[in-house]
Amino acid sequence: MEARCMLCGKKDEIDKSHPKWSDFQGKTKITGYICLRCTAKINFEANESQKVPKPM
Repeated sequence: MEARCMLCGKKDEIDKSHPKWSDFQGKTKITGYICLRCTAKINFEANESQKVPKPM
């Protein structure tokens, strides 16, 4: 099954070895898919914004 990331447009092949396989198992059409790279980038940016700024 093929899915396209809704943020970057990258196409991913979703098969049993894919980490998100359990989320899509049995579906014929995938909507709202975000690739692993974009997910990691979003998590990194969220963690960075939560850090307390260092004093000068």
